[in-house]
Amino acid sequence: MCDKSKENLRQIKSYVQRAGRVTKKQQQALDNYAAKYLIEYAKDRKLDFTEIFANTNDVVLEIGFGMGGSLVEMALANPAKNYLGIEVHKAGVGNILYEIEHQNIANLLVMSHDAVEILENMIADQSLASIQVYFPDPWHKKKHNKRRLVNL
Repeated sequence: MCDKSKENLRQIKSYVQRAGRVTKKQQQALDNYAAKYLIEYAKDRKLDFTEIFANTNDVVLEIGFGMGGSLVEMALANPAKNYLGIEVHKAGVGNILYEIEHQNIANLLVMSHDAVEILENMIADQSLASIQVYFPDPWHKKKHNKRRLVNL
C-alpha cells in the first residue's frame, strides 16, 4: 500500500455541483459585483474579519444559503452583526451578490467554495459568534455519512 500525504488524497465533498440555470441577472451580478463582495478561497490565508468588514462586530457564518433570501433579511435586520455566507451553487451566489449591491448591504459578504475547506483553512478558531446551517443533512443514506457537515 502506498504512503500518500493527506494533500494527495481525494477530498470528499459535502455537496454535489450540479449544472443549473443561471439567469442573465445572476450572471451579470457575478460579473459585476464578485470583486466587491465575493471573498476568494485561499488555502494559506486566515480571514481577518476586522479588516474585511472594517469593524469589530460579531460575525455570523451561514453555510448553504441557497438563493440568499433569508440571509439578506437577517443582514438587513441586524446591522450590528456581520454575515459571511457560503454557497457553492452559482445561481444562488449571483442572486445574493445582486441583492447586496442593490440593497446597499454593508454587513454581508459571500464565499463560493467547500465550507469544510473554508472552516479548516481560512477561519481562525474563536473568530465566529455563531454558525447557521439550516438544511444540514441532504445525505440521508448511511453510505453518505462521510459527506455530511453535521453528524449527531
